[in-house]
Amino acid sequence: MAVWNALLSGFTAWIQWTHGITGSYGLAIVIVTIIIRGALWPLTQTQVRSMRRMQELQPEVQRLQAKYKNDREKLNQETMRLWRDNHVNPTSGCLPMILQLPILWAIYDVLIHFNYVGPHSFLWLKSLSVPDPTFVLPILGGLTTFWQTRISTMQQNNPQGQILTYIMPLFIAYIFWRLPAGVAVYWVISNMFSVAQQYAVGGPPRPRGAAPGGATR
Repeated sequence: MAVWNALLSGFTAWIQWTHGITGSYGLAIVIVTIIIRGALWPLTQTQVRSMRRMQELQPEVQRLQAKYKNDREKLNQETMRLWRDNHVNPTSGCLPMILQLPILWAIYDVLIHFNYVGPHSFLWLKSLSVPDPTFVLPILGGLTTFWQTRISTMQQNNPQGQILTYIMPLFIAYIFWRLPAGVAVYWVISNMFSVAQQYAVGGPPRPRGAAPGGATR
């Protein structure tokens, strides 16, 4: 608990310090978010590449599932062999995600309870401490969540995953309708960074052997 409180205090002081330089809480949130996501880049890059490799192999995994649908043990053996032959570790993307979560959750927690001192308007927002009355940020939060989730799951044929792609943005838009605008600013910037990172490591995932235009070689 002491470490967690120290982390929250550190982020609070950082935002206040950045605000002292920029004169804008909104700009301070944007700058701090970009720096945090930039510092986490190596971890998220490892996670993205691991997920990409898994998704590229999905067509072959599905073929194995169809071939050995009545032999679970053989299916597991052949799936592990497929991953091993292609140098894929199914758990390699978990550790980077686990390491990032406390930091990302801490800045989220800080912004929900942030004590703004003095004026804290930003762009069209009169106050970052209350929900956006124009609903622009909730909509942007939903759209950027859809964009990020969509490019992350383009090659998944899991119906539940596809449903989540559309349900999650609606849920995000709903909760940001009620949360302080400062939290929504953080979320939108963080999502845009994640989308940029997806494209930086090669764009949306494609099945192995697929040409950039979408055709299979």
